[in-house]
Amino acid sequence: MGSGKSTAGLILAKRLGCPFLDIDEEIQKSESMSIVEIFRTRGESYFREVESRILQGISPEQPRVVATGGGTLTIDANCQFVESRGLTVWLRCPLDQILDRCRESTERPLFQGREQLLELYRQREPIYRRARLHVDSGNATPEQIAERILAALGQEPSSRVNR
Repeated sequence: MGSGKSTAGLILAKRLGCPFLDIDEEIQKSESMSIVEIFRTRGESYFREVESRILQGISPEQPRVVATGGGTLTIDANCQFVESRGLTVWLRCPLDQILDRCRESTERPLFQGREQLLELYRQREPIYRRARLHVDSGNATPEQIAERILAALGQEPSSRVNR
């Protein structure tokens, strides 16, 4: 939450010359309602079911950059699916920056302040640490985050790879 996945992911996909998919956006399209509305009317467990269905419905035939939600990989089947299909990247961001980025948002149903954010982080950090690539996203623009990922992948900055 608030680490820059969606914005940096879109930039990364463009630089790699492949499609970008934001799971949260796909959920909203599928359900014809916002994530906040889904949480409020149907609950988090329903949201996670839809999230898993959309994630596992991604075709393996075309490489793409996928921005998962912050809780997507808390479900073992999702974690195994993602790890079997591609490279996982953890965008590490200091909690204070995440707090600043999320503070004004009304679109994050699990964000209810610093203590709650800290608790979510404590629960999720061991899962995030399993990512094969760790990239610092704090104090970085989305473009810089994408460049850091490309550099870690051995790509020249701003180069395009058509797949």
